[in-house]
Amino acid sequence: MRLIFKPGLVLCCLLLSVGVHAEKEPVGPFGEKVLIRVGGMYVNQDTRIRMEGDNGIGIGVDFEDFFKLEEELNGVAQFTVEGHFAERHRLGIMYYNLDRSASSVLAQDWEGEDLQVSAGATADTKLGMSIFDLSYGYAFIQDDKHRLEGTVGLFWASMDVSLDFRGEILIEGTSSSGGSANAKSSLHAPLPMFGLNYDYAINPRWLVGVDFKYFSLRTNVVDGAIVMVSADTRYYFWDHFEVGGGLTLFDTSMTINADSFKGGFDWSFWGPQLFLGARF
Repeated sequence: MRLIFKPGLVLCCLLLSVGVHAEKEPVGPFGEKVLIRVGGMYVNQDTRIRMEGDNGIGIGVDFEDFFKLEEELNGVAQFTVEGHFAERHRLGIMYYNLDRSASSVLAQDWEGEDLQVSAGATADTKLGMSIFDLSYGYAFIQDDKHRLEGTVGLFWASMDVSLDFRGEILIEGTSSSGGSANAKSSLHAPLPMFGLNYDYAINPRWLVGVDFKYFSLRTNVVDGAIVMVSADTRYYFWDHFEVGGGLTLFDTSMTINADSFKGGFDWSFWGPQLFLGARF
């Protein structure tokens, strides 16, 4: 994730500098130059992964059912920074982190790449998953009540999987010395995303909005789609302070056949969120 955060931090600094030099006047429903938002999210998710190659994960399994990862996460952090410029243009950064881990006893045999693990073995599972979304938006419609924006951006999905087994294990058909083995894989995939965002001002302090993002690609290397939909409501207690809540749904299914990664994954989550924001 270091490659992600370096340009992200630079952009955050640029956006903050815009806010520092913004005029000190009432912001209005769509008048902010900079928005900084921090929130927490309850997440219910489902994950199925297949990663091939050296030391790969092998067959696809549902990680919540097979390795007993919790489907529900409380307090998932969400960070958003946006900068508005030239009246109708916007740059935005959004970040989610959904890391999980679990220790379980396998209820059935498991087979990975050159690795076979018998039922009854212990599995320590670590699944690191995060989303980084860098977007540009242009408001086709913007007045005192409505803002309709088209967006294009870079969607970066990061996945790191590690499985540590202890028990009756075969590696390439030979019994493992010490009865332990490890399987791991990772994927860091930057993908383009396109979408629409609509906000409606019920009054100057109370807004509701919906956001839709989509990507689909079918080639010899990548075959899959990503859909992300969210709806929220915000209330401005003061010109520069907001409180809000919403609901987000995310679903992706990908098959990848590249030199750096061969396999596929299905990952979906949904959940409500609460957030605080400062705008200038």
